[in-house]
Formats: sequence, C-alpha cells, structure tokens
Amino acid sequence: MTRTTLSRVLPMAAVGLLGCSDSAGPGAPDFEDPTAYLTYDEIVDHMRSAESRAPAIAELVDVTAMYGTPLTHEGRAMYALRISDNVGVDEDEPTFLMVAAHHANEIGTPVVALDAIGRFLRGYGSDQTITLLVDEYEIWIAPLWNPDSHPDSRKNGRTPNGVNLNRNYPFLWDTACSGSTDPTHGNFKGAAPGSEPEVQAMAALSDDQRFTKVLDYHSAGRETLFGYSCSPHELLGYLGVEAAGLSIASGYEGRIRPPSAEGEHYQWQLGLYSNYSFLTEIGVSQSPTYEEAVAETEGLWAGTLWMLQRPVPISGHVTDAVSGDALEVSIEYLEHPFTLGERNVSEPRFGRYHAFLPTGAHTLRFSHPGYVTLDVPIMVTSAGVVRDIALQRTPLGN
Repeated sequence: MTRTTLSRVLPMAAVGLLGCSDSAGPGAPDFEDPTAYLTYDEIVDHMRSAESRAPAIAELVDVTAMYGTPLTHEGRAMYALRISDNVGVDEDEPTFLMVAAHHANEIGTPVVALDAIGRFLRGYGSDQTITLLVDEYEIWIAPLWNPDSHPDSRKNGRTPNGVNLNRNYPFLWDTACSGSTDPTHGNFKGAAPGSEPEVQAMAALSDDQRFTKVLDYHSAGRETLFGYSCSPHELLGYLGVEAAGLSIASGYEGRIRPPSAEGEHYQWQLGLYSNYSFLTEIGVSQSPTYEEAVAETEGLWAGTLWMLQRPVPISGHVTDAVSGDALEVSIEYLEHPFTLGERNVSEPRFGRYHAFLPTGAHTLRFSHPGYVTLDVPIMVTSAGVVRDIALQRTPLGN
C-alpha cells in the first residue's frame, strides 16, 4: 500500500520531560514530551520528530494525501502517527486506533494521545509489555481530529457556524436521537451524513485499516461510553461489561454510560466494523491546566494497555479453500442478529476478521457471492479463540 511519509525534520516547539514512569532503555530514542499545550502545527512537528527519532517503528502519515480526501475547510491536512515493528511494511496484524479532539475545545485530549506516542517510542525495546504490543499491532494515533477550530470551538471550521464532527458520522445519523438540525446549535450534525472533510478522512482511513480496536478521547466526565444512544445494540450487555473494565483500568472506577446522541465516531466504528470501540471522557474539565491534563495521562495509559492486551474473542482469516486467496466475506452472529444495519466483514488484503462476543457458545455464518455459505459453531473462552475459515466455491450450475 502506498503511504505518504514526511521525513523532513522541523524545529519542534516547547519540548521537555514530563517525568513519565516509563524510562528509555538502551537504544531507545531520546524523545521528550511537550511541556505546554501545542498548536496544530506544533503537534504535526512533534509527530514528525517522533518519526525522525524512531524511523524503524514510527511513520507520520498525511491521511488526507494518502486517501485523496479533501483538506479541511481552512485548508489543513489530517495527520496520524503509525507505530509498528516493521512500520514500512503493510503487515497482517490487528490494528488499533487512538483518536482525540473531534471536539477541538476539549484541549486535554491531545495531551493524552501525545503522551501515548512518547511511551510507545521510549518503551519499545526496553519495556517487555510495550515491545510485545508494538510487535503484535499496527497502532495509529491521531492527536487532533479537528484542527481548524483548535483550541477554541466544539465544531469544525465550516462557515458560518461549523459542524459537530462527532454527530456527522453516517451510522444512525438520521435517527431521532442524532444531533441537531439547527446550524447554530452546538450539536449541529451537518447538512448530510459524512459531509465534513474530517469525517471523510476518517472513513477512508478506517475502511482501509479495518481497525480491530478503537479508543476515542473526549472530555470531560471520567467515564467510558458504550453502545448507542436510543437505538438498541444486540450485544449491549457485553459492551457494558467491557466498557466498565476499560473504565476501571483507566482509573475511573467503572463509571460508564450510553452516549448522549447518535452519529458519533465510535458508534460508526462499532456499527460498520463490529470492532471493539469505546469513547472515554477524560478529566473533570474541558479546559484543564496543562499540569492537570498531564496528571490524567497515567491512568489513561494503563487503560490503553488494558485495551490492547484484551484478547479478541474470535479471530482468524477467511480464504478460498483451493487458492488460499484472502476473501472479504460477510460475517453474521446467528444467536445475536443485527437489526440496525450493522455489519461485520473480513478485511480484503489478508482475509483477517474479528468477532467481539461474550464467552460461551456462538455460531458464525460466513457468506460470499459465489461461495458456499458456512455456519461455524465456536465456543468463546476468556483467552479468545483463533479459527481460520476456508470457503468452497459454489459448484457450477448451482
């Protein structure tokens, strides 16, 4: 896959040492965390510096250029840092997305994402847990997903009033509990689903990467959100248990709740990709001091590690039984059928799939045009189950 890599190193503003608990071991990059809030340009420079300091595992990706989506309304590109043991190779690995600041005035959230970047880079090769996770996953971190309005506004830079990006995602966008249709309202959901360039960039990235796990940071509340707002998710009980686990690991004492509206980013991820997707509201203020924002990172880092280490209940690959070619197939949960247009589809390059289901007996149906549909009973355990699937072509004449 063609990637856009920006390797030119520019001066980075306001850097210093946060005094994080993870320390750089032999060979680890001398990569320091910011000591103050950064602007959009400074955040991009910080990620560029990460790529420069650790080019074997870190790559700055211009998501807008990579997928040919529009620049933001004020002409900015969307960036993410990709972290992987073989960062220049498109490997057959599960993928993880951490994204912050869909609401640009929630200024503490980019601090958490930048803190995670520093911990991954300094810990790789010296911390066993971090090294194993970077070896296992492709990790994408996007610290600022609303660059035009940072740090002042909840909505994006569309004139005259802006759009709430976290109400603009197409899944459940047109339900009764979606955002406001009033352009002057803080929760204005846009004139059409997916109308905004920031949302289009996320859609292109996610359709390509098919993220296994997604962690979306907002503020404030010190709690984890799960499921939908007014619409019923078939696996709501399971999602609630998992959200509570993430909340506890993040230091938020198991506080969870449903979201306040539909059309949110993490709901879209959950609905379209049936992945392990949650939203964490950090801190107690949308405008904390920088020191307060930094203090919040310790527990949230523990939550990130917990989420990455959480076993995938069912995973594997779907291939053609004869050729071994990867197949992009539809996956249904027969005991828990979706009712709102959700889907689960294996990714096309390697045929990798995931299914997040509670422990116990389940039947998964794998189907693809031109192939014999296969129903597979699987007993999910707490350690997760790996099950590869080979589909037979439909006999000629059938």
